[in-house]
Amino acid sequence: TAKAADAGNMNFDFGSAARVTSNINSDFGSAARVTSNLNSGHDASELSTATSKGEDEGSSERPSCQMRHPGELNSRRIIWIHLHKFGGTTICNLARSQGERVSAAYENCNLSPDYCSEKNVSRRNGCKTRLNHPSFSFTAVERAVEESDLNCPSAHYGIMLRDPIRALKGTIAQNMFSKHETTSIIEAIHSKKRPAMSSINNHKHGCLPRWDGFHHFDNFIVRSLGGNYDVEPGQVTEEHLENAKKLLQKMDVLLILEELSLHTRQLEDTFGWDLDSQRTIPVSNAHAKHRPVLSTSQEAYLHEVNTFDYKLYEFALALAREKSQNARTHS
Repeated sequence: TAKAADAGNMNFDFGSAARVTSNINSDFGSAARVTSNLNSGHDASELSTATSKGEDEGSSERPSCQMRHPGELNSRRIIWIHLHKFGGTTICNLARSQGERVSAAYENCNLSPDYCSEKNVSRRNGCKTRLNHPSFSFTAVERAVEESDLNCPSAHYGIMLRDPIRALKGTIAQNMFSKHETTSIIEAIHSKKRPAMSSINNHKHGCLPRWDGFHHFDNFIVRSLGGNYDVEPGQVTEEHLENAKKLLQKMDVLLILEELSLHTRQLEDTFGWDLDSQRTIPVSNAHAKHRPVLSTSQEAYLHEVNTFDYKLYEFALALAREKSQNARTHS
C-alpha cells in the first residue's frame, strides 16, 4: 500500500510565505537566488514555504477561487500528480488541513487500489473514476501519468517539481536502495541495459515494487510525464521531453519545492485554499540530513544522465513563476 510520509516533521511558516508571495511580481530575483543555491548544500527543507460535478464535462473554463469550496463534492475536484519524493505528502497533508476530503492517512491521498508505481492497468483509476467518487474531493496519482488521467477538463490538476538529483537522493535514502543496488543500477544505465533482477533485493523499497528501480535514476520526471515510463535505460528522448512540457502546460497549479513560498498564491487562487489561516503545516523530509547516498563521481555522472529532467526542470521554473505572477490575490 501507500508509503510513509516523506519524513520527519518540520513546520513551514505560511505567514512568511504570504509576505513573500505578496511581493512576487517584484521579487523573482530572490527566486533566482534560491535556485542558484540548489547545488550549494542547502536542502529544500531549509527553505521557507509556506470538478465541479455540476459543470459540463467538456467545459475547460476555470471558475474563480470563490466559486470553489474545499471539500464540497459539487465543487471542482482536484487531481494531484504526485511524483515520488517530490513533496506530494506535504501537499496531501495540506489538502487535509484545508478541509479537502481525502483518503486515509496511510494511503497518502492515493485512491485504492491505485497506489504508487501501480503497473496493472486494471487497478488504475482514471480521472473520470476520481471525479465520480462519492467521498473524495482531492486524490493523488503517484505513478506514470497516462491519457485517462488527464482527459477531464472539469478537474483541477496540480503538480510539484523539485531539483531532480535531490529527489533521487531522497528516493535512494528513504526507499532504502543499498550501495550495491545503486552501483548496479548506475552501471546498467551506463551500458543502456536493464539491471539484472538478481542485483535488486527481493524486498520492496518502501512502496516501490521490485521492477521500479532504474527509472528513478534516469530522467524520472520526463519518464513519468512523457508517455513512456518503462523505456530502456538511456533511451529517453527529446520527444519524451516535449511531451512532458506539454503536460506541464496543462496543469492548473505548478509548484517548485525549492521556491514554494513564491507559488502558494496559486493554491489560493485555483483551489480556494486559505493559507492566511494556515499558519504552519508539518512537512515531511527525513532524508534531508541523511547519510550520503552517492559518491561525488556518481552524482556527477547522474547529473549528466538526467539532462532531459534538468531541461524540464528549467522549463518548469519559468512556467511556475509565470503562473504565480498571473494568479489573482484575494483578501
